[in-house]
Amino acid sequence: MNKCMISTLSTILLASSQLASAGSITDTYTAGDTLTTTKMDNIKTAVNGNAADVSSNTNRINLLEDTGGMTGTQNSSSVLIINSTANRQLLAIKVPSSTSTDVVLNTHLYIEKSAGSGRYEFSIKTSSCAGTSVISTMWRPDVQTNPYVATTISFTAFHEIEASTNYYLCARKYDSAAGDASVYSRALNAVYK
Repeated sequence: MNKCMISTLSTILLASSQLASAGSITDTYTAGDTLTTTKMDNIKTAVNGNAADVSSNTNRINLLEDTGGMTGTQNSSSVLIINSTANRQLLAIKVPSSTSTDVVLNTHLYIEKSAGSGRYEFSIKTSSCAGTSVISTMWRPDVQTNPYVATTISFTAFHEIEASTNYYLCARKYDSAAGDASVYSRALNAVYK
């Protein structure tokens, strides 16, 4: 199942659940009450329950950080020229998996061009830049009134995989008459669980 979202600026917030919640304290207290063993046990149970919730969520957070495979990023600032309608690989990243895995892919790139009009296509594909598209978007710069145009393109994709998958950030001229464009800083990030 593919679920995709395209945005000019994208932000991903990952949250597994509420990080901490106090356990239930059923007794009521007023100033001057004597704290009995039973009341203290109820407070201790509630606090310990809260500590267990925090510990459980900390383990989930550590899983994302410590397993060495739950997140990956590739980036580059070398200049690549988009001068063909054939897809050009900008970056690649591998997501290892042997079971059903949800993957969130984020990417951004800076592109600039001068003279000419036409559209450019940017996509994240599997297997190669000739592979299956997970998500794609277009850019049509306004060069009729601006002799030099630059922008940052950012998009996010959600993808479910059943086995290890290679993802590729690709770019191409969508219209053959489009002028050449230069891609500079770019990144491809995968978060999976």
